[in-house]
Amino acid sequence: MELDIKEEIAFKPKKITYLVSLLTFMIGLMGVFSLFLMFILIILPNLRVIAFQFGGYLLLIGLISLYVSKLIYSLFKPITFSINSRRIMLNSLFNYSIEVSLERILHVEKQKFGIRWFKLNYYVLFSTDKKYNLYFNLLSNNHELEKTLMLLEKNIENFYVKNAYYKNTFLNSMLRIISTSQGKIGGGIILIYTLMAIIGGIAYVVSPPDVSGYKTWILFNPEYVLYFLPQFSDAGVLDSPNQNFWFGTDYVGRDIFSRMIYGTTITMSIAMLGAMLVTFFIAIIGLSSALYGGTWDAFIMRLADVLLTFPQVVWIILISVFSTPLRIGIPGGYFLAVYIGMSFVMWPFGARLVRSEVMEAMGTDYISAIKLVGASRWWILKNHVLPKVMPTIFLLFFYQLSDIIIGISLLGYLGFDSESTLVWGSDLAKAFLAENIQDEWWTVLFPSLFIFGIVFGLTLFSDSLRDIYASRFRGSKRGTLYSAIKGDEK
Repeated sequence: MELDIKEEIAFKPKKITYLVSLLTFMIGLMGVFSLFLMFILIILPNLRVIAFQFGGYLLLIGLISLYVSKLIYSLFKPITFSINSRRIMLNSLFNYSIEVSLERILHVEKQKFGIRWFKLNYYVLFSTDKKYNLYFNLLSNNHELEKTLMLLEKNIENFYVKNAYYKNTFLNSMLRIISTSQGKIGGGIILIYTLMAIIGGIAYVVSPPDVSGYKTWILFNPEYVLYFLPQFSDAGVLDSPNQNFWFGTDYVGRDIFSRMIYGTTITMSIAMLGAMLVTFFIAIIGLSSALYGGTWDAFIMRLADVLLTFPQVVWIILISVFSTPLRIGIPGGYFLAVYIGMSFVMWPFGARLVRSEVMEAMGTDYISAIKLVGASRWWILKNHVLPKVMPTIFLLFFYQLSDIIIGISLLGYLGFDSESTLVWGSDLAKAFLAENIQDEWWTVLFPSLFIFGIVFGLTLFSDSLRDIYASRFRGSKRGTLYSAIKGDEK
């Protein structure tokens, strides 16, 4: 589609938008500083008394400031808008440019934003991949822009598009995932747990709990009985959450907050290694079974049938018993040994899924045609099969990560690893041994919340990932004009 425009038309922002952007930046900086200050107060044990009093205010100020700055910037950010007979160009303040071909514009719609005494008229450009909001009231020559956009709407030819195109990059996929509500919540939870795991890992390296005093870097020693220290003797055993111990103390007087942070480090590290190993087996077995077929394929499928007849819990307990002599001399080494063994029996379901994806790709007429012209099996795998299968493998990684975290918590709860208690399940099991569990609720609540939180976050994130990739490869409504106009407005 071409417009009858002889020269490129440029629409520059008004000068006030630059001033508003500077104000927005300062508000956002204040929000970041408030959250950073709250984080420092939380992680430093000596300042937790101050954090207990003012942490809520800092969190509220930080979140409100970030939200307000984001809202104002989205409305008033300086954008230079230019249009010619073939494309539309958007240039932002930081020289980030977006070029949209007119052939990909599906619909142009005029909308209003604001309340009764303050309203902004703006145009929404719906393309095959996303929508663009253009607040033309903030441009210097907005009347000419409005006339041009209305002309663009009249000249749109391909209003209905059956298959939308999405650029096949990892960054673009991640941006699309976090643009959904599920992706934002799940990704945020995963990010919080990752930061806690990093803090616990640094604390362990700087001052290991087995050789340190009552403090390890910025945390309390998770194995130290703080009741014996004069400054904490009033806390006692099974003390409820307070200014010094945010999550309270356990049945022997240890800080539960520090134990949860260390437990996050151990659980996340072992789960990541185990999930990568299991996913590697899934990919290799599924790909080889589909590509080579014949006897190898039949053997793999029958072996998968045998392994699937036993519940995963049975395999975990069996391998846990036989993994006892294989303990590795690192924190959580017992669990790592267990899931190295579990990787040999956790692949059947995922491998079958990958095998079906590969066989579906290999059965297309296009693959048959390039085979006839001499394309090698490796070339077909690299250029045509793996790009289609990788999203499924990536999704299976997150499913395995969630399963392994639950498995580690289960083993800790059952008491299989008596040498290491820094896992959530172990603390949860000891909490349930208390006589008055209703009065000592914090010993059960926080380990349970940590287990639930990471599994919930991984589930939301993987579901969002599944929806995004399903739309790209299986033709769901998200890749059509209907979703571009209706779905993205939620």
